[in-house]
Amino acid sequence: MAKRITAIQALTPRIELQGRFVTETMCELISRRTSLNRGEIENVLRVLHENMADALSAGRPVKLDGIGTFTPVIRLNGEFSVNVRVDRELIKDLNKPGRFSGGMRNRPNIGLSADDLVEQWNESHPDDPVQV
Repeated sequence: MAKRITAIQALTPRIELQGRFVTETMCELISRRTSLNRGEIENVLRVLHENMADALSAGRPVKLDGIGTFTPVIRLNGEFSVNVRVDRELIKDLNKPGRFSGGMRNRPNIGLSADDLVEQWNESHPDDPVQV
């Protein structure tokens, strides 16, 4: 007998991540859209990193419009980390109809409930159903 979570995890829509989009690629694309060359953009990103580290180290959140807000946090063991809250506009852009062009597993299951997924599992796995 399959577990409910097994069925849901197997049938939930999932993005098929592609190769990582790295700094070099981003700098090249930005240079094509601006009057800055790739080296200047790389320098700007290095300075941005340094300034963000300084601000976060001083206990100051950093808000980058269109990107997100970065907030310093501390864990119980004393280790510092950064929470990132993505800018709503970036999320809205990603959710525009037809905008997402990446690969996705189980795309037809978008909008189905967990119960729908379990029912689908049971139909396709009669030898290993989830007990409802």
